[in-house]
Amino acid sequence: MEDNKKLEFTYCGDIKIEFANIRVIEIGSSLKFTLDERFPWINVYLGDNSDEGFRYFDEIDIESSFINADELVTIVLNYCVEHIRFITDKKMKEKVQKYFKRQEKENQKVTQILSQYTDEQLLNEVNERGLLGGN
Repeated sequence: MEDNKKLEFTYCGDIKIEFANIRVIEIGSSLKFTLDERFPWINVYLGDNSDEGFRYFDEIDIESSFINADELVTIVLNYCVEHIRFITDKKMKEKVQKYFKRQEKENQKVTQILSQYTDEQLLNEVNERGLLGGN
C-alpha cells in the first residue's frame, strides 16, 4: 500500500479486536491445509497461479478445532489417502502432452470448418452476434 493512502473503514458499533491462531500444513507447492482455532473445520487449498498462490478447494469437518499437531497431521494424511491421487512428474507431463494433442486436433477441426467461409462472411457473423462488443 502506498504511504500516503489510508484504508477506509466503516464503523458499525463496538470494535472488537480478536486474536486467533491458524495452523498450516503444506504438502509440496500444491496442497495447503489450514486450521483456524475459531472454527471446527480444516480448509483445503490447491496451488494455483493467483497472487495468493492457492485457491479454496474443500473443507474437512472436525468435531473440535482444539486438536494437537499429531491429530491434525493424521486428519490431513487420511484426507490425502481418500481424496487425492498423487502422480509422478513424468505422468503429469504425459497428461499435459495428451491434453495439448487433443487441443491441437480440436483447433484443426475448427480451422477446417472456418476455412469454408470468406473473411467477409465471418466478419458479418461476428457482427450479427455482437461478439466484438461495442455496437
